[in-house]
Amino acid sequence: MEDVSERGVTVGGELIPCSTIVWAAGVAASPAGQWQHVGTDRPGVLPWLQTCPCSTSTTSMCLAILLWPRTSTESLSRFGPGGDQQGRYLGKARLARILRHETPLPFCFRSRGNLAVVGRNSALIHWDSLKIKGFAARLLWGTAHVYLLVGFHSRFLVTMRWLWTYLTFNAERG
Repeated sequence: MEDVSERGVTVGGELIPCSTIVWAAGVAASPAGQWQHVGTDRPGVLPWLQTCPCSTSTTSMCLAILLWPRTSTESLSRFGPGGDQQGRYLGKARLARILRHETPLPFCFRSRGNLAVVGRNSALIHWDSLKIKGFAARLLWGTAHVYLLVGFHSRFLVTMRWLWTYLTFNAERG
């Protein structure tokens, strides 16, 4: 493939006209394991040491953020909550090492569950053993997402946009 445009895809010098293009080539893990000569798993994901290798070096702290949190029994979700919790942990661990000369406690990921919208009036929620689906799950999904926004102004605007979109059957996402 040489080019992708609104007209289509160019392969071998020939334009193949199309209006819908689906990219399915996949993605690759960060090459940070190769840079640091650290063993990775088959897809190239770095191992996570439960006691993060936090030193006083800024470089090692930045690289530690790239490590993917894993324990022998649990794989961390590759979405935002994992990175958010890891970043907070690294900040506290650095303070513990530098300011108080303490060894930080091991990292422990706390799952907030999995939430997914399935349609206009339906969603799926999975928190530990609790599973909810349907319209109730859709309401909880919206509440959870609005709750995680910063500030009353953002929460209010997103709630009003979602409500307007829902009531007017508007497909545009706000």
